[in-house]
Amino acid sequence: MYTGKYVLKVKYGTGKAAMIVDTPDLIKAVEKFKREMGKGIPDTKDFGLPDITKAEIMPILYESKFKE
Repeated sequence: MYTGKYVLKVKYGTGKAAMIVDTPDLIKAVEKFKREMGKGIPDTKDFGLPDITKAEIMPILYESKFKE
C-alpha cells in the first residue's frame, strides 16, 4: 500500500545518506535534508555542510510495522 512518503537518497562529499520525507519535490526534500544535517554541525566557520553531488527521490511502497 502506498503511504504518501518518499525516501531521499543523497550522495555528498564525504558519504551517502537516506531520509524519509513527505514531499515528492526534490528541492524541498534536499532543503529539509540540509536543515536536519545542519543540526549536528557546530555553528562556526570551521565546519559546514558537505557539497551534495547527487540526489534522488523515490516513493516508499509500504511502511514497516517495525519502524520504532
